[in-house]
Amino acid sequence: MRPVVALDDQRSWRDLRLLPPDRVRWVDAAALATAPEPAVVCGAWAAEAPEAAAVLRERQRAGATTVLVPRFGAGALGPVLGAPVAVDVFPAESSTVIWHDGTTFAVPATTALRTSLPDVRWGRSADHATVVAWRAHSQAGWTILCTATVAGRAIGADPAAQVGLLERILDEAAATTTPRPTVAEAVAAPAASAEDFLAQHGELGALALLAWWAAPGPDLDEAALARLGVQLDADALHRLGDTLPPLDPGEVEATLRAAGWGAHLRLLEQRPVEEA
Repeated sequence: MRPVVALDDQRSWRDLRLLPPDRVRWVDAAALATAPEPAVVCGAWAAEAPEAAAVLRERQRAGATTVLVPRFGAGALGPVLGAPVAVDVFPAESSTVIWHDGTTFAVPATTALRTSLPDVRWGRSADHATVVAWRAHSQAGWTILCTATVAGRAIGADPAAQVGLLERILDEAAATTTPRPTVAEAVAAPAASAEDFLAQHGELGALALLAWWAAPGPDLDEAALARLGVQLDADALHRLGDTLPPLDPGEVEATLRAAGWGAHLRLLEQRPVEEA
């Protein structure tokens, strides 16, 4: 398995007993924020620790992968992850994870994931998502939620299958991580077109285009995002606004519809009428 970091406070937790001792570096939360290795952390920390959101955002900015595994605590994870929509964990028993390529892992789960994030569902049970990966844009690090028991012992489960699924998650993250840009490349520059902007920024780019389409101008319309049930922090809005190309409403609408965001356009068209 790839070398990973984990929280020293969770060293004695049964939920991480399957992590190979020679492949884990145990660190505190401050060191976790800047560690380059993939992190494997119990999801309860993300829901309960006051520093969790800042640590996860720093790892995302640095392009580092973080895998949140059971146990999970109560509470909405969307705001902690920095995701623009809700991410909820709910009770759901399953015995198998089906990887997106059809490979199956006999690894149990007692919870599943509910979210409208249109990013990457890497694994699922027969009925629900159990491995969901999210990143704000193509340069950001993955934050991966895995409700299957991959790092702690589970009754009747084969430890080799459990660790095998964790290895698959880490390998997939490494294979889809974009190398960090140089300082010169990191300087914000406008995209060439609406389509190029969407390709660069993914879901956040679509949200930015929706906000611009609702109120064309130099500043992105936070009210439009609020009507979609989305809130982005000021830094994200400024970063996205700085890289917007010269836009035409018709081009933006066509780009969004082609990418599957037509329902959101209709929502923005309808809400002002309903509110009036």
